Amino acid sequence: MNLRHELKPRLTKPRLDMLIGFSWGSGAILFALLLLLAPVSLNGANAQESGGSKLTQEIDRLRSSRMGNALVGISVVDLDSGQQIVDLGATRPLKPASVLKLVTSAVVLSELGPNYRYKTALWSEPVSNGLVGTVAIRGVGAPDLVIESVWLLARRLRSMGIKQIARLVIDQSAFPASRQAVGQRAYQTGAAALSFNYNSIAVVVCPTKIGQDATIRLDPWEIASKIRGKIDTVSRGDSSFSIDQDSTAADGALQFVARGGIAASSECKTVYRSVDDPGSYLLSTARQLFEGVGIRVGGVGEIATIPSHYKLLTTIDSKYLSEIVTDLNHFSTNFIAEQLLHTLGEQPNGVFSRSAGLARMATWLKSQGITEDQFEIADASGLSHDSRATAQLFTTLLKLMFRNQRVGPEFVSSLSIGEESGTLRKRQFGAAGAKIFIRAKTGTLNGVSSLAGYIQTAKGRNM
Repeated sequence: MNLRHELKPRLTKPRLDMLIGFSWGSGAILFALLLLLAPVSLNGANAQESGGSKLTQEIDRLRSSRMGNALVGISVVDLDSGQQIVDLGATRPLKPASVLKLVTSAVVLSELGPNYRYKTALWSEPVSNGLVGTVAIRGVGAPDLVIESVWLLARRLRSMGIKQIARLVIDQSAFPASRQAVGQRAYQTGAAALSFNYNSIAVVVCPTKIGQDATIRLDPWEIASKIRGKIDTVSRGDSSFSIDQDSTAADGALQFVARGGIAASSECKTVYRSVDDPGSYLLSTARQLFEGVGIRVGGVGEIATIPSHYKLLTTIDSKYLSEIVTDLNHFSTNFIAEQLLHTLGEQPNGVFSRSAGLARMATWLKSQGITEDQFEIADASGLSHDSRATAQLFTTLLKLMFRNQRVGPEFVSSLSIGEESGTLRKRQFGAAGAKIFIRAKTGTLNGVSSLAGYIQTAKGRNM
């Protein structure tokens, strides 16, 4: 079931798009609902009920209790029979928010395969007696290169007998047009060939004694940083503080400005901020980790491309794509979606184009019989307000992936489980005691609330 609705932009009320997806009964049913401010009856001439009066009653209840006067677009399809149960405005393109990640997931799994892996490579000049002139890290967009990966890499190099590196550099030429962060929040971070720690950094704030400054720590602490301002420890009230990134210092250190207060009775709080320069972020952290295992590092920097006389030293393999897609959908990580989009745009010369990735997504959708009037894709995450998709697109997509034996199981299992995991862990579905099983993808964007996926009832019917 897919349920979406959208308020008119000119209204003063917050914009609201909603997409809910379910599987229902002994067969499988997809449901899509689109809303725009206007009174609509769900029992109109376009609503086709197949013993589904409870379904339409539930939709009416949702509309009256949560959606107000909204123009409704609904598509309900039985997966087993293919029967369209409800169709109300299902062809109206609206903002999909993060349910657009379902399209991204379907395309990358189908085009690249579930066992695809990224290989971040280390190249170097000849090693002699534990000494090496330059070691270069070349990235190809791995979305899961994190501090643990670099720590294991440091230990691997030390086990090779490397004791000193004159210069540690990075090659980010695989993404000639890296996507910059669009804001300071972690979900607004950009994409890069050598992305690190999801291109974000954690800031941990802990109260001390009333009247004293709270402690502020960065994680990873290996990165050079400077914090201006302070956060007070206050006696009572809600914690209200801000941590904003300032311009990078001349020495390359990340700078943050801290303001506000945190209650003395509060637990430590963690906020995440995007990093403008993930390459420098990686180099700074890698240098500290290398030296921590006994490898001295001289200068650090960046090169355009790996010189031809360098030799491959080792590689860091990413997780399998099926696991990366699970992380994408369970935690709705916009960063992963953008990295995958670049990957789809791989060119014969070994560089990756975001625009080519968007074109490949559109081509794949059309190859599945989804017409151009059903979508306009501006990104892979749903963060953009320019992306559009119809409820019908999602019912078609979910049906295709449900029946795809090659990559369908990986697609379905990547979705969160209602009341159990991912973004659905704290959401409740159905009446108390109702036995339903839901796998779905959520989405939120400035008043947009969306949900799409599959539901199975106690009787085994899938929707």
